[in-house]
Amino acid sequence: SLACNTAAATGHVIAIDTDTNLAGNALYIDAGAKTRTGDLILIKDDGAGNVSALEIDVTNTGSGDTIDIDVDSVHTGNEISVTYATDAATGDALALTMGTNLAGSAITLNGTGIRTDDLVKIDDDSTTNSPIFDINVTGNATGTAVFDVAFGATPTDMGLIKFTATTGAGSVPQILIDDAGEISVPRIDINASSASAASGNTLDITYSGAAHTGQAIDLNMGTNVAGHAIDITSAGTGTANKGNALNVDHSGILVANADVVRIAATGAISATSNALAISTIGDAGAYALYIDATGSAEGIRVDAGTVL
Repeated sequence: SLACNTAAATGHVIAIDTDTNLAGNALYIDAGAKTRTGDLILIKDDGAGNVSALEIDVTNTGSGDTIDIDVDSVHTGNEISVTYATDAATGDALALTMGTNLAGSAITLNGTGIRTDDLVKIDDDSTTNSPIFDINVTGNATGTAVFDVAFGATPTDMGLIKFTATTGAGSVPQILIDDAGEISVPRIDINASSASAASGNTLDITYSGAAHTGQAIDLNMGTNVAGHAIDITSAGTGTANKGNALNVDHSGILVANADVVRIAATGAISATSNALAISTIGDAGAYALYIDATGSAEGIRVDAGTVL
């Protein structure tokens, strides 16, 4: 037991110099194969100084780890545990400043084997108005995206990103893109470059359960008066019922005043404009507009306007 409580001491309580001892340990602690009831090393930092409770100055140029923890037992506790108790602390639990380390990663996680738990888990029941993840990129980044996910094998029962919303009325979007920048590239860019013929959908929306009333896709063009709401460029060689630029298959019963496709141009149309324009080039026997109405339905009906 050592105590320095008589005067304002400035020297070291314990000083160990291992300049010539290159193969031995400066400090070796053997906990013993017993059931311990006390901490093996305990540091009580109750001072008010702006100094660290544990400081490690590394000038080593080797590849050894500064702190190396090897777990070789069925250990159920945490290897590193940080718990804030009563006082309102303001410092970060873990602060990493990479500085001149331009080639190393700030955090590296390697998972292997048949895992039964999440590799990274966040449980947050707070009422904060701050994001869980806050990423601010102020440099002129020229590399890949902020998030880069690459699978070495084909995933069979998982998604790259999965959102599971609990019951209750949601008041905020699950994915929100708030971009005020003047960009000339897509905000969402999907490149399907599979070497084999993929049969999955690039974008799939399925409603199930209760009767939903919202739109599957809602486009509000606002001040975008030069761009199209939807622009489709198709160059495939279509076969029977395949390769359509736009395909609508509606099997539901239409009630009064319901339409499968509805175009309502409520603004004034100029003499050279059309509510629906069809331009095509075809061989003899092809039609720019083909209508197959069965039952008692009419092929086409014009209620108002001049028919030319």
